Formats: sequence, C-alpha cells, structure tokens
Amino acid sequence: MGADVEAIQQASVDIDEARSAVEAALQQLHGNLEGPLQNWKGQAADVFRKLMEQYEESGKKILQKLDELGQNVRSSGQDYAQAQEEQAAEISKIQSLLEG
Repeated sequence: MGADVEAIQQASVDIDEARSAVEAALQQLHGNLEGPLQNWKGQAADVFRKLMEQYEESGKKILQKLDELGQNVRSSGQDYAQAQEEQAAEISKIQSLLEG
C-alpha cells in the first residue's frame, strides 16, 4: 500500500519538475527573442510578434494546467493515504475483536 502512495507522490514531483522545465524553456525563448525583436520592424515583425503573443498565452495555459494537475495528484495522494490509514485502523479493530 505504501508503494502506491509513494508512486503518487513521485508523480506529483515529476509533474512539478515538468512544469518547471516548461517554464524555464518559455522564459529562455522569450529572453532569446527580446533583443532581436526590438530592432525588427515591418509587417513580418508584427505578424511574428502576434504569433509570439499567442505562443506565450498558450504557454501560460500549459503552466496553469500543469499546476492544476500537480495539485490534483497531490490531493488524490493525500486522500488515498488517509483512506489507507483508515482501512488499516479498521482492520486492526477487527483483528482485536477476533482475538478477543
């Protein structure tokens, strides 16, 4: 039973690490493009900036969903651990009654 709780906790850690990696990649991309975009003018630059805004918005949505997923997994893990503890306590009570 403990292995299941550990697996859920590890999944939560993995999600948090993935979220951090995505955020770092988005920040790096933004940083790498900031300088060149300041000097780029014209219609193509405007189109590219608009696409980058959409890309950044999509990135924010991905980060939000990863946050939600991580929280849901953590919550599920806590609920699962609590249920396991309650079941163990009930089994212990039954064993005590049977052993009398």
